[in-house]
Amino acid sequence: MVCFIDGSNLYSHLRDSFGAGKVHLPSLCHKLAGAHRRLHQWRMYAAPVPQGDTDEDKRRYAGQQRFFEFVRRHRKGALRLARFQKDAHGILREKGVDVLLAVDLVRLAAEDAYDVAVVLSGDGDLVPAIKTVQEVYARRVEVALPDVPAYHVHQEADAYLEVTTALFEAVRR
Repeated sequence: MVCFIDGSNLYSHLRDSFGAGKVHLPSLCHKLAGAHRRLHQWRMYAAPVPQGDTDEDKRRYAGQQRFFEFVRRHRKGALRLARFQKDAHGILREKGVDVLLAVDLVRLAAEDAYDVAVVLSGDGDLVPAIKTVQEVYARRVEVALPDVPAYHVHQEADAYLEVTTALFEAVRR
């Protein structure tokens, strides 16, 4: 089993559902694997926040860099970085995370790197990749999120694993 984690999407859903978004990702993935499956890898997809000039920006940047280093050093962790880009109104938007995750979901299925993928994202843009993995590579794709509106992803997944309050509290940081 491999967990594919859209960092900002998961964080937002956890924060909206439980009032906090930080969890110990390896523990979350192990709990989602359960006793009957072996977790081979957990893959984190994120965009580094800009360093910025304010103390708050610098604190956020330093914290994220520490977390990225944790992922890089974890024996089952993998980190894939996208980018932030200003939109037409000058607002920074995360770009490319869903594309990186989708490409890896399909590529790793083609490489026979997993039998089950657990996707921690409610992003509907992932549906074509999910369907490709299911139809072309006959892999099982499960989606794990709190009870949030992500209907398109839920409908296409082979299973929905709810991140319950009890599970969240067990892995909360």
